[in-house]
Amino acid sequence: GLHSPSGRLTSTWYKGEYTHQLSMEDMRMRPDLETGYPGRTYRFVDEQWIVYPFGFGLSYHTWSYAWRSPAHTSGNKASSGAAGWEGCSLALSVALDSQKGADPSTAVLLFFRPPNGDEAGLTPRKELRRFE
Repeated sequence: GLHSPSGRLTSTWYKGEYTHQLSMEDMRMRPDLETGYPGRTYRFVDEQWIVYPFGFGLSYHTWSYAWRSPAHTSGNKASSGAAGWEGCSLALSVALDSQKGADPSTAVLLFFRPPNGDEAGLTPRKELRRFE
């Protein structure tokens, strides 16, 4: 063909057992370790409950991704914890390459995964920060 489309999921696909762990009337996002409540959305649910994650995608091409340049930061970390990063920025550049052939397209997603240490589950496990 002349074109090579790709696609990504706009929602998370959960395992069947996931629905037995929560009530459809309970709209809390964050997990509760004491009660075993798994949480909701790609941001909070543990990967053990996921079949296909939000943003999972397929393409007819094989893509390679590489950091094009080192990360550049601005600002200074003021204190420990997430609040210490407020006002800081990070600039990244990614090189995207595919095999020769049809006119390929894909979406690049940048997820932020905070460092470990939030035992209460209040901080998202990951967040979509940018896509192109």
